[in-house]
Amino acid sequence: MTAASPLGSADGRAALLVALEGVALVVVAVVYAVRGLTAEAASVAGSEVGALLMAAAGGLLVLVSRGLAQQRAWARSPAVVVQLLLGLTAFSLLQTLPAVAVGGLVLAAVVLSQLVLGARGARG
Repeated sequence: MTAASPLGSADGRAALLVALEGVALVVVAVVYAVRGLTAEAASVAGSEVGALLMAAAGGLLVLVSRGLAQQRAWARSPAVVVQLLLGLTAFSLLQTLPAVAVGGLVLAAVVLSQLVLGARGARG
């Protein structure tokens, strides 16, 4: 059993970012669920299924961040895959409306910082 990474290390910062992404997904899931229960959603079933999937993904990201903090080898692959998927999402958001493009820039910055932290953590 390995010790947990301190927050000052690259692994600790990467784990913190992944945990924040997981919490953000859970928050988005709650928003989708509330919108699904109101008349704002075009499809109630679609909103609820989306909320369920986002909540599950957020919970899994929090577990992955815990694995990263404990320097578990299994946690690196899911974290990198999620970052690549979020990078594609950020690229897609950057090509849409200007107001959404700001969210895409923020997401792209988080993804790039996560990938850089992961690369530094793998070297040292």
